[in-house]
Amino acid sequence: MKMKDTFFSFLRFANYFKKVLVEDRKRLLQRIITVFGLLVVFGAIISDSCYQHYMEALKMGIVRNEIDPAIDGLMPLFVFGLFIGCALSASFIMEPMNSKTGRIYALMLPATSFEKYFVRWFIYTIGYLVVYYLLFLLVDVMRVCVFSVVYPEIDIITFLNPYAEIVALRDDAPLGFIVSLYLLLQSIFVLGSSLWPKYAFLKTFTAYTILGMAFSAFFAGIMNLFDRPGNSYIMPELSDDTLFLIATCGVMMVTLFFWWLAYKRFKEMEVVNRW
Repeated sequence: MKMKDTFFSFLRFANYFKKVLVEDRKRLLQRIITVFGLLVVFGAIISDSCYQHYMEALKMGIVRNEIDPAIDGLMPLFVFGLFIGCALSASFIMEPMNSKTGRIYALMLPATSFEKYFVRWFIYTIGYLVVYYLLFLLVDVMRVCVFSVVYPEIDIITFLNPYAEIVALRDDAPLGFIVSLYLLLQSIFVLGSSLWPKYAFLKTFTAYTILGMAFSAFFAGIMNLFDRPGNSYIMPELSDDTLFLIATCGVMMVTLFFWWLAYKRFKEMEVVNRW
């Protein structure tokens, strides 16, 4: 029977969304527990190290800022986990398509290609962001509760607000530019997952590392041509805000292109994978 609304139907989207969550619940739960465990372990190690150094400074009579000393250590953990987890999560988008049986099952489901793609994109992009942020906040609550007891002498142990800390970086780089870099990284691994559903993360990381080195060498060669004696060129004077705006727009255009390529690859995927 031919489906109505052959591009997108919210009802079909919702039904397929629930279906994917139910069928993948065990795998998703295992990954959530793994991320939570890693955040707990590394968060505890970093926090304890920061508080020990702070206690040593107090004993030596060194005046410290009235800011929780663990924050400077936990923010790099948050950012590192966010970006690495983003790449890993994006690599799982086409995971069901890594076998002939999985491809047959996915292609037979009563939903359009866009709905199937968008559901998995939503779960492993927006879903990952929400879950990771909530897990980090939960770990931070545990940190404050535990270390307030372990180090009662430190009265400045407070909760960390990762979003506020990232927004505070706007003097160095606008939030929009940071978000665009995050989405670019995600789109790269989404495209990699659509090209190589099996071992997507390793293959994508290897491929883009090689391409990145090649492009770096190419642009370095181009710049060397301009820097030769006798060559003169005038660079337009642009403000930092303008440069960041241009860079953000450029990054987002590449990101959208990668998402579109990934969708096209998914849409044209065959039962027998020829890639």
